Amino acid sequence: MVIAVVFYFLLPLVQAVFFIQSVSRFGMWGGPLELINLLTAVFAYHLLLANLILGAKIPWFQKAIPYDRRILLHIYGSAGIAAAVLYHGLYKLIMGFYLSPVTLLLAAVLVTILILSVLWIPLPGFRKIRSLLTPKALPYDRLKGLHVILALALSFLILIHVVSAGSYAMLPFASRLGYPLLFFLGAGLLLISKTKLTAERVTVEEVKEQEGIITLTLKGSRRARKAGQFAFLRIPGRGSLPREHPFSYLNDGEGSEPRFAARHVGPFTGELARLNKGDTLILRGGFGNFRPAGKGPVCLIGSGIGIVPLISLMEEWDRSKDTRRAEVFLSVNSREEIPRCEEVLAMAERNGNMNLNLLVYKEDSRLFDREYFEQKLGDPSEYAYYICSSPGVRNIIVKILGSLGVGKRHIHFEAFSFG
Repeated sequence: MVIAVVFYFLLPLVQAVFFIQSVSRFGMWGGPLELINLLTAVFAYHLLLANLILGAKIPWFQKAIPYDRRILLHIYGSAGIAAAVLYHGLYKLIMGFYLSPVTLLLAAVLVTILILSVLWIPLPGFRKIRSLLTPKALPYDRLKGLHVILALALSFLILIHVVSAGSYAMLPFASRLGYPLLFFLGAGLLLISKTKLTAERVTVEEVKEQEGIITLTLKGSRRARKAGQFAFLRIPGRGSLPREHPFSYLNDGEGSEPRFAARHVGPFTGELARLNKGDTLILRGGFGNFRPAGKGPVCLIGSGIGIVPLISLMEEWDRSKDTRRAEVFLSVNSREEIPRCEEVLAMAERNGNMNLNLLVYKEDSRLFDREYFEQKLGDPSEYAYYICSSPGVRNIIVKILGSLGVGKRHIHFEAFSFG
């Protein structure tokens, strides 16, 4: 997390101190409101560039700061940017500052980004609004691509805005140099994340589909991966825009070729289902930190296609002879929806530290509920919980665990993307 502290806090704080010292030295000090204005302006620029830098899909960052933590920082950083720019804009309007064309264009781009974020980020309560406002010509993939372009444009406009400010010229040379360097670092990493340097070409070995679940086996990957992680897949040469989507690994990272499983819903998974042996895919991974930590008992809970990363964790658990106690809860509609079903049952059978609790709705006519977890878990407070499911099911499970006395700090789940 050191890299996050540097980009999100230390660097903007140092630059803010330089700004305040320079303004004070030249007698341009305007009191507490001006102090807040300077702080918000400097932090807005640095938070935006920090989002670009740490938001780049580059596996090299994975060891320093896992992808899911970067997503949380991205969300908090975006909220900070919105608040900072709002204060900065209102301060300039109230104090009667001249609004240059760059400033007005900057405001327009920012408003556009905020509107787009409502359209493509699944914020609670905005689902119906999002479906009504989203143009058919701008599907999810295009909205995400447009969001990135606008964010880069916004950071460039803010750079021009900062450089054109009179107080910028008063800064020490090293401080002035930091602003364009940070922009070029963010833009450079974003461009690198689109190149072959961070991805690899792999070929399809096998594609299977059963009960709407697509199982994909690839070959030719040399990138390191771990159980519980995910990768971005892209099908080259199909569609008007290069599209990549995140999918969890179905197996652990020990030797075997990468495998994935996905539910056949939407255009992209439809294209995956139509792949043939020998076809090419672009793989970028592995990302994520959906991996049990510590030495205490662990509870893995998955439903639907969310059981995929849990299967990879079960394989790692079995392969490494992990001595921690693990309760595994899987809930599906039918057994045919379980990828590697026989292997999953065999893992649980031979591993004495791993207990599998399988709910098949067509056989048991039951879903996860409070009574079920209460019966199976014994003392719920003993475990660290790792949940992978749809947001709706996850909220139900978290609520059930809360009623059993489990604190939220003991509950973990994966985040796939910044949306």
